[in-house]
Amino acid sequence: MGDKLIGRIDLDGLQVFDAVMREGSVTRAADSLALTQSAVSHALARLRLILKDPLFVRTAGGVKPTPRAINLWDEVQDALQVLRRAVLPGEFDPFTARGTITLAVNDMIAQLLMPKLVQQLQDQAPHLRLSMPMRTFGESELRLEQGTLDFGLGLFYALQPSLRRRSLWTDDYVCLCRRGHPALAKPWTLEAFQAVHQVGVSPNGDLFTYADGALRYAGIERTVTILVSHFSCVPPMLQGTDLMALMPRFYAGAVADHYGLALLDPPFTLSPVKYELVWHERSERVASHVWLREQLVTALGRTEP
Repeated sequence: MGDKLIGRIDLDGLQVFDAVMREGSVTRAADSLALTQSAVSHALARLRLILKDPLFVRTAGGVKPTPRAINLWDEVQDALQVLRRAVLPGEFDPFTARGTITLAVNDMIAQLLMPKLVQQLQDQAPHLRLSMPMRTFGESELRLEQGTLDFGLGLFYALQPSLRRRSLWTDDYVCLCRRGHPALAKPWTLEAFQAVHQVGVSPNGDLFTYADGALRYAGIERTVTILVSHFSCVPPMLQGTDLMALMPRFYAGAVADHYGLALLDPPFTLSPVKYELVWHERSERVASHVWLREQLVTALGRTEP
């Protein structure tokens, strides 16, 4: 749309269009907006003229949107939602809310913890879209600063002062390997751990993984011979090989039985890892974001004070 076209479309007209799309009827749309049918019809007539499209076709049960109207509606809903948040930041009705919220997570968290959140959103906010791009170190933080990402969930280190964080749960690392692995029949020492070939997980392909960060802090090196970008790749690799992986305990416990794997505590002490929810200060009081933060806490059910 050019600037002249945008200038000719008023906010009232877009709200009328949105209401007719939602209700599928001019009469019901007029009732929902507390307008006369004549006012709704005139608003639609203006939009038809400006957009050069009929937008709706009359049917026995109401009106049917044209392909142009269907394509336009997603953008109109998102734009209206942004405007409503800006003008009425304290008002938020999840059941009628529309728009998209982006939450960066890795595949491990998406696989094990997000299904419960998705169910909550389906029940309480059926029109709200949740986009979950891959959480990658550095890039997610940059996107939060730029405003192209709403939340990040995972392990975070030093953050810019403009980013807010909330602790969700703390976990520790365990060694994961196949049942019958040769290491299980020998003394489990630091030297034995370092001698075993291991699988490392790095979403952005860096050789230095989160687990290696914890190890290096403890002054320990390991032998990584396979590096993958997804946690879900690891269990099948361990199932039929003598490889080992250093995994978060909550994930290792969830997949061990299915793949016939064994959990082994490391022969040394590592600092626990803290999973956090991170967002930018600009959205600190945005009602929809406040609501989603609480949904995440409820869905995960492992929140710390």
